[in-house]
Amino acid sequence: MKTQIHDLRKVRMWYEVKELSSNPGNSDSKIAKKLGVDRRTVSRYKKMSEEEFHEFSMKQRVYELVLSPYYPDVLSLLSIDNGLPAAVIEETHTYTRISAASFKVSCG
Repeated sequence: MKTQIHDLRKVRMWYEVKELSSNPGNSDSKIAKKLGVDRRTVSRYKKMSEEEFHEFSMKQRVYELVLSPYYPDVLSLLSIDNGLPAAVIEETHTYTRISAASFKVSCG
């Protein structure tokens, strides 16, 4: 989830890139070093109009969570007994993961 602070940092960065790039003595590398970003980011921001930047900043990346396949198993373990210690859940999960991995190796 994007935060307003993150969005404001991007907006500020875009404006700083535009301002610094208006000076002919500032190369993309100099600007990048000054702002602490990659020179390709500077180059990309320089090419963007304000409207393009607004569209770009509104996009959100969608990531698949690495642990999402295990969520139902963990949830079921937690719902079985609320007093179940975390160590037991971790032990069971580790055993399941090792069993699944060895199954894939032996069958694959």
